[in-house]
Amino acid sequence: MSEIKMSFWNYVYTGTIDNREAVNDWLELGMTHPMSFFYSEKRGHSKEVLLEMLDLCREKGMKVIVDDERTDFRTLKKYGYDAYREGVKNAVNDFGKHPAVYGFHVGDEPDEASGTWDAAILAYKTCNELAPDLKHHINLLPFWGEDDESFYKSLKVHTADEYGAKVKDFILQCGAKIISYDYYGQCCYFDAEKYKDICFTNLRIFEKAVRGTGAELFNCPLCVGHWSLRVPNEDDIRWQIYTSIASGVVGLS
Repeated sequence: MSEIKMSFWNYVYTGTIDNREAVNDWLELGMTHPMSFFYSEKRGHSKEVLLEMLDLCREKGMKVIVDDERTDFRTLKKYGYDAYREGVKNAVNDFGKHPAVYGFHVGDEPDEASGTWDAAILAYKTCNELAPDLKHHINLLPFWGEDDESFYKSLKVHTADEYGAKVKDFILQCGAKIISYDYYGQCCYFDAEKYKDICFTNLRIFEKAVRGTGAELFNCPLCVGHWSLRVPNEDDIRWQIYTSIASGVVGLS
């Protein structure tokens, strides 16, 4: 079995905490493909600080998923294609040629209700075109079950098979190289068996969707309890990791 890529969601702005301290923490935690600090030109973040972080990751043998506002599909939706394309060009020039970079993060959970599904496809295609040697990352919504009306409205699908076909079409249209999703119902306080079943449904949906495409499948196990979700214990974490790997997942966030 090849090495499982270990990543995480990074919600910290560039320059907020010390790079060396952070990278040492990531190394101790076993991270191989960390997500970078969030970088935003518009917020005045320092390019040099993020480049320093990339240098440190290279020293430790890590490959980084760069979270740059310019490559996010919501930037395309907000400012239009021409501005988005120019921003991606600049992001690639700033960071994309660094040897520690694995790819750019293209965004989280597009849907059709907000008009971001097609924007995400176009954004990913653009990142592929302008940085074809990198593996860009995007996180899709999970399937929430056939009785979830909000899911129908957001993605216009009613069954697991319909959603699987939609994910497959997304991959084929944009040439996605990393498809990620997060589903946490396996740690729900209520209806535990129902939501655990949906956990396996999602593993089946996404494994089948990536099959034959060459895309890497990432899954996000729950590590922090919140809302209707309990705090996972060590057994829960092991269960999530090994069911994911057994289902074809090659990256965990």
